[in-house]
Amino acid sequence: MKQSDDKHRKELANLLKARFGTISDGFRFSFESTAGLDAIDLHALLQGNKDIDKHLQHAADRASTEGRKPLLFWKRSRRGWLVFVWSEEIAGLTFHATIRYGNWTVIGLQDFLDLSDEFFYPVA
Repeated sequence: MKQSDDKHRKELANLLKARFGTISDGFRFSFESTAGLDAIDLHALLQGNKDIDKHLQHAADRASTEGRKPLLFWKRSRRGWLVFVWSEEIAGLTFHATIRYGNWTVIGLQDFLDLSDEFFYPVA
């Protein structure tokens, strides 16, 4: 793992810890993160991208084994974090900006962190 990847993962861990504290068993999502992939631009996303697809599949597979919903956090160099979430999970919610990618929707990290606790820990 590159040193910058480790730095980005620690940054994300600190942001998530500040928002959620300790993640409990009732949390609906499984986290996966990646850094880099700087050569990918928005035009590439319109055509599909095998690197992004690989990370999304890994996130979905991991979440499935954990019995949770998948999330992929993506950090590009000198850019903010993006969060890939299954579109059905955020249907009807409004965000500053979104990008639709297959069955996923990409939102900014702050929009994600601003979601209500009920979104992350649904009431039974």
